[in-house]
Amino acid sequence: MDFGWSREERLLAEELVEEIASWQLSPGERGRSFTAAEWSLCGKAGLLGWAMPTEYGGRGMGALSTANAFETMGFACSDTGLAFSAAAHLLACGMPIAEFGSPEMKETCLPRLSSGQWVGANGVTEEQAGSDVFSLSTTAERCDDGYVLNGRKSFVSNGPAADVFVIYARTDPSLGALGISAFVVPKGTHGLIVGPPQEKVGLHSCPAGYVDLVECRVGRENLLGPEGAGMSIFKRTMQWERSCLTAIYLGTAKRLLSLTSDHCAARKQFDRPLAQHQAVAHTLARLHVRLEAGRLLVYRACWLLDQGDKSLTPASMAKVSVSQLALDVSTTATHLFGSLGIWGNSPLGHSVVDALPASLFSGSTEMQYDIISSELGITQAEPIRIDHDRAF
Repeated sequence: MDFGWSREERLLAEELVEEIASWQLSPGERGRSFTAAEWSLCGKAGLLGWAMPTEYGGRGMGALSTANAFETMGFACSDTGLAFSAAAHLLACGMPIAEFGSPEMKETCLPRLSSGQWVGANGVTEEQAGSDVFSLSTTAERCDDGYVLNGRKSFVSNGPAADVFVIYARTDPSLGALGISAFVVPKGTHGLIVGPPQEKVGLHSCPAGYVDLVECRVGRENLLGPEGAGMSIFKRTMQWERSCLTAIYLGTAKRLLSLTSDHCAARKQFDRPLAQHQAVAHTLARLHVRLEAGRLLVYRACWLLDQGDKSLTPASMAKVSVSQLALDVSTTATHLFGSLGIWGNSPLGHSVVDALPASLFSGSTEMQYDIISSELGITQAEPIRIDHDRAF
């Protein structure tokens, strides 16, 4: 297992830092979603198609390189909401189509998603089925020429701005997890009703809202993968999200720790810099240790994903570690900056509210512990033997 970056990868990351820094973005403000110009910048930087196949306009990179790219964006871009939108677009919409879509579906969607011409979104969460994906109530009934979808999706990141959706629905309620299927539904499809952006505590630049499906008719060609493969597609998507999207918070933590260390070296209290007070120095040292540990968990999860490993535990471990780190770093940074941390439109205050959703998206922390304990056999008398080749 080699986590060393090649010269080409280091140069790519350095170029990405310079490019993103030139955007000069501010933290996302309440009520303002990302603009078309900002989305275009993400497309030109290659972020929106980083892991997509090169034949469809993507960079063709693996999970480890993708995590590095979004860690870089988290470090160089103070607008975490924009970074979140870009990652959700790629990982929850683009990659399912890239890995499970038909040739015709890929040809139609991927070049537009890679370039940023289109915005992608994922519709799985429902008000009564958040982390409990097995409780989906959205249905997809077969008809002569395809399927009729009915239901409501909530908290759809990028939903209000999206041009195409990956929607999960029940095609056969009697089959449980094997009765869930995934569909690609373009904007403008009759019966697809997209609601306005809903107010959120953080990640303001990432628009999110409800999506209703009312007698929404789609053709058989809109089915993503075979019927009944929705749960397998979703699990694969979560591997990408929990590892690569989580890497954004590695970048933000690195940026905040750098800012806070500089502040504590310059700010004097009781005739000496804050950094020379042992309580402050040890606090920052502990957070640096946790940052490195979280980075190793993320990189390991991504490396295993690139090797074809289908276990969910590595990505769940990475997400649990980094999501708590994100909150602890942001609150500590705000505290050590004192009144400056909460003054006016402080970026530190933004960092706290942007970190809050980290323990919820892509499955709550409690769900991650359920996955980990199940795959390790902790919750059963005998260790679970998962036939991943059959499950996927």
